Amino acid sequence: DLVEKLRPRVAVAENVKGMLLGNAKGYTKAVVERFRAIGYRPQVFLLNAADCGVPQRRERVFFVAIRDDIAKPPIVINPRHRWVSASEATRDIVLTRSEVDVTQAAPLGVRLWELTPRGSGFSKASIAVRGTPNSWFSTYRLAGDEPSNTLPSMPKSIYHWSEPRTLCFREWKRLGSFPDDYEADESTGRYMVGMSVPPRMTEAVARAVCEQWL
Repeated sequence: DLVEKLRPRVAVAENVKGMLLGNAKGYTKAVVERFRAIGYRPQVFLLNAADCGVPQRRERVFFVAIRDDIAKPPIVINPRHRWVSASEATRDIVLTRSEVDVTQAAPLGVRLWELTPRGSGFSKASIAVRGTPNSWFSTYRLAGDEPSNTLPSMPKSIYHWSEPRTLCFREWKRLGSFPDDYEADESTGRYMVGMSVPPRMTEAVARAVCEQWL
């Protein structure tokens, strides 16, 4: 609706990878058809943030559309940045006393972390200790030598790779490719980083649009 009203030269929309799977593919088809109906030529891309230089594996669907009256060839968006690991991105961060307090795990969390290999979820350890995955099925111990798992909006579900703790806000920002001087209330900031398209991922799409179409 917004694109139809404003009629920009180029429109970019983003959503989750699930739009390309199963019955949800109908939504993708509907978006493409609507773009065409209002006078745009859309393309659909599945991109991984890690390929854009973000130390996080985060796959997202992008709809990139150009107005019909602009004669340009199809756009190519195929970032191939080397993958940056979570440990590389955060290696110079030394936790302050307050950050140690905030990221300290409860005894059960520490126990499950100890039983969970790097790069794995806590569910098997929870079954072994408690007989059920309970609420730990979506909690992960990062691998460290790879990009992070997709950062959620709830940071307590991501644990450090070499220390039995969660991540501090400064580490969270690094894994989201946010600048160190990004300021926000910590709870709101973590939520924003977890819910957003990472800045470096946005940059990869924007650069392709600027260089090839604009």
